[in-house]
Amino acid sequence: MTITRDNGQVIISNKTQQHLEGLGRFEEREIRWSWNFLQMFNLYFLGPNSSITQKKEIIINHINNLQDKEVHIRNLKINIENHLIPLEYLEWIEKNDNRKIIWLIHKIQSEFNLTPTISINGDPFKDFIYHLDIIPLDVNHKIFFIQNKKIEWLNIKTPDKEIKWLDETNNNQLTWAWEYLIKFYRNINIFYPPQNNMDLYNAILISLDNMSYGVPSDKKLFLDRMKKTWSQKKFRDSGKAKKPYHLPLTKNTQKQLEKLAELKNCRREQVIEQLIEKEFVLLNLDENGKPKYK
Repeated sequence: MTITRDNGQVIISNKTQQHLEGLGRFEEREIRWSWNFLQMFNLYFLGPNSSITQKKEIIINHINNLQDKEVHIRNLKINIENHLIPLEYLEWIEKNDNRKIIWLIHKIQSEFNLTPTISINGDPFKDFIYHLDIIPLDVNHKIFFIQNKKIEWLNIKTPDKEIKWLDETNNNQLTWAWEYLIKFYRNINIFYPPQNNMDLYNAILISLDNMSYGVPSDKKLFLDRMKKTWSQKKFRDSGKAKKPYHLPLTKNTQKQLEKLAELKNCRREQVIEQLIEKEFVLLNLDENGKPKYK
């Protein structure tokens, strides 16, 4: 048998090509599915990370060694058509939308009790396609699953207005938010360890999306507290937070302070701040607003 390679594709020539004409030029997706199909018969033991070229060669050699090559090729193509969902049903899934893609992999894991084999392609979208393809259902059931997930996504995705306070470029905030979710056991298991801000941002959003399966009021309360806690931390870190001071005052002075606060309609500490600022300007600054004393 003569085998040549053209841009990663295996091309069969001469007599072998005549026998395997029905196989055609399988794309990577079809080759991966065919490989998994053969594994059901315990024929070969290449690991999931073996190259696509290795898989192609083994599949071709396997078919070439069969007596009924054409029958086997025809059955293989029928099985592919019966199990691989056409890509037109996946057009609502953008290839770079890792937030949606990782959520879908989680749904495959939970609903079909599958253990994801992650990063076999080095690409979340390809990993999703791989796991979708190996679900032990026919194509009609897979289409039904995907169509349901499309509707479900619209219902569970956290609205943009509720997450606009999260800055995908702010590593300090994103790190804090992720640790906050972990602290309260609200983080979702991430298959892809965050490598940059966008990965961290997606991990946070996926965790918040996952909370949509609970009580809506609980999620709202959690988000409100999370946002408020971040605002408090940001204020403290800015150095503008007020430090508590204890000023011993006579009872009469305390009464006068309380009366002033009542008259000014403000808090007692605000009265003290205003009086100090007024005296500071009067005694320490000249008419041009510059310090009188150095």
